[in-house]
Amino acid sequence: MLLRAGWRTISGKTTATAENAPRRNRGGGVIRIVQLVKPLVFLVSLMAVVGITGCGKPAETRRQSREEETLTLEAGKGCAVVLPVTSDMLLDTLQDGTSRSSALISIPPDVVALSALVIPDNGPGAESRLQFLSESGIEQAEIVDRPGAGDGTGVELLTYATAESSVVERLWPRGANEALVCRAKMGGRTPGLLLSYAGPLLEEARYYPWSLERGVRLSDRDRDLLELEMQEVDVSPPPEVSHDLLIDVVPSERRLVVIDTLRVDFAPTGGDSQLIFYVPGLGEPSSGRFQALRGSVRPVSDSAVCIADSTLLFEGLYERDYQSFNLDAESERYGLRGQVRLTSSFCCGAWFYPGVDVPADYTITITRPNGLDVYVPLTRSDEAGPDTSSRVVYRSREGGVRGPVAWVVGPFESTPAAGGRSTIIHRPLGGTDEEFTTALRWTETLAEVTWDNLGFDGARLDVVLVESLDRPVLQVASGCLVVSPRFLRGLAGYDSWPDSLLSGNRVDDVSVVARAASAMLLRSTYLDPSLRSVLCSWAVYLFYDDLAESPDKKADLLEAYRRYYLYSTEQSGGVEHALADPLLLRSDLAEPVLLGKGPLVMTMLERRVPRLRYALPRALSNLRHSGNSYLRLFSALRLQEGEREAELYWKWLFYPGVPQIRVGWSDSASVLILQADQYQPGRIFPVYLERVEVDFADGSSEILELDSPGFGGRFTAGLPEDRGKVWAIDLNPDEYLPVDFIYERIRRDED
Repeated sequence: MLLRAGWRTISGKTTATAENAPRRNRGGGVIRIVQLVKPLVFLVSLMAVVGITGCGKPAETRRQSREEETLTLEAGKGCAVVLPVTSDMLLDTLQDGTSRSSALISIPPDVVALSALVIPDNGPGAESRLQFLSESGIEQAEIVDRPGAGDGTGVELLTYATAESSVVERLWPRGANEALVCRAKMGGRTPGLLLSYAGPLLEEARYYPWSLERGVRLSDRDRDLLELEMQEVDVSPPPEVSHDLLIDVVPSERRLVVIDTLRVDFAPTGGDSQLIFYVPGLGEPSSGRFQALRGSVRPVSDSAVCIADSTLLFEGLYERDYQSFNLDAESERYGLRGQVRLTSSFCCGAWFYPGVDVPADYTITITRPNGLDVYVPLTRSDEAGPDTSSRVVYRSREGGVRGPVAWVVGPFESTPAAGGRSTIIHRPLGGTDEEFTTALRWTETLAEVTWDNLGFDGARLDVVLVESLDRPVLQVASGCLVVSPRFLRGLAGYDSWPDSLLSGNRVDDVSVVARAASAMLLRSTYLDPSLRSVLCSWAVYLFYDDLAESPDKKADLLEAYRRYYLYSTEQSGGVEHALADPLLLRSDLAEPVLLGKGPLVMTMLERRVPRLRYALPRALSNLRHSGNSYLRLFSALRLQEGEREAELYWKWLFYPGVPQIRVGWSDSASVLILQADQYQPGRIFPVYLERVEVDFADGSSEILELDSPGFGGRFTAGLPEDRGKVWAIDLNPDEYLPVDFIYERIRRDED
């Protein structure tokens, strides 16, 4: 994870004094104290700062607008619409007591009212607005296509009539199901007439977003849609898949023989009676054979579609004989490797049997020469064989596992870890090898911390220490981490992680912790891949939190997550999906959202919803059987709709983006006053604002409690006496969230 600082600044008129000096802001930006020209109040639009003209401004600003023959209508959230209205047309401008404005214009022979506003939950465009109006009882609403302003793009205008008025609207989708609407309205039920008057004006209108709006568009897919999709998955059980896998290992010949009998029963599911599997080596001249015993097979690229017979069953046989077995090349799809040597043998790869990423029941039978041990992270059920070789049988427990399944053959020892919950597989320890024993100690620590934070009924985390001949190994299999000792020795440098990540340097040891968590979480067989990624990234913070003593260093690690998320999404642009949205995994922004924003949200939920630590193991255990991860976790939390904790859960996981909170503040002799408003497109995120760190002009600082903590709005805090002028503030300094705080100082009348 490569990190870069993602700071945001405010442009506008500032004064060259200490009051305007930037300082570090944990909210994701540089604090720039902006002295707003009095007598503007807290809710004045930020457009006043960045220089966009508008209605409701002082007379000089309005005169400038007339000379340029434009009218600026403020819509809220810092957005504005500019229309080509001449001074002869403009009759009056109005301010509605918030950050919105409207105007009356004369289009002979009628007077038309113009306004602009931001509409939440509108949907992506005019069609969804039309549907909303229809459901609200508005009749005769229709969309009219207009040629536009000569740019070839065209414009859609919406016309309708209410009981007393005619209305024409133009919409600009803003993302997150929100739209900005510029509305023309006049008396009488004649929308066609109003269209002829105001249509050309609306066609020429131009939309200006808030100058500090993030450069990533937020998905319009909302919670209702996501829940509907999840419920459909939740009630549709998957087909039952089983592998009867025979592995014959002949180290002296460097030979591996694999025979896999694959069976798929489509009877339990209501879906289509066919399933696609990745098949190792399919299409290669030297590939193994994959043939149908029941049903049929249709090859597709590197995969095969397995189609059931009339009894809804499919059976197939896969055979492959690996001569001179030493797979050094990494697979782009799975990145797993295998070797057969006399001293050790290990494998955790997709080359050997089909469909390893599909949850399945496994029976694995391994034949190897006598004198060599066998390890498989499944339940050992049988052992028998002739004098020269022996056969060992392993079976998965009820519910199956998601592959690949690792195995080891060779002379090795086993060491218990994490109170016997984990097993470490390693070469014999004969003699004293300080580097290896150090790696062994850190393996025990890794297993114990991972179990303490993410362990659940049915989980497993074994570690296979591999001395690789060519390159270090760090690979994940179901319930098993295959890793070179050098990576584990690197865990001793955990205290340097925050500084390295904040500086934008890659830390390989972080991956060891994340992949150990991934190996364990693969045993939560139907855990959503997006939630698994979030938990793996969060595991790095939990590991550091367990071992580190410095609160500042812990805060720096969370800050690194936030910078990575804010910077990466801002620079990449595109469409950002919610954490729980299945489309996120196919998005270019998947990594920064899952690995940056995700762990911050989990940390916040853990602090605000204490039951999370108890609910998470229950949910992970339940997901050994099919079901939706996010709905199962919410059920395990035992929250009720309408509770504040429930709102935290749904909005932070099911809505895209993060809050952009504009904080206007001023101070008197004894009181600090703050007004916090969210400017991002879409729904308001629940953000608890409870404390504020105040820096004083004398160089001192103090954390104060806000008098009405909650999700947002107006707050006050009592200032200590004789501390001098307030220089800067920082909200919630001890809680790290993926939030943009933009601070603006409002000048006091007495200044």
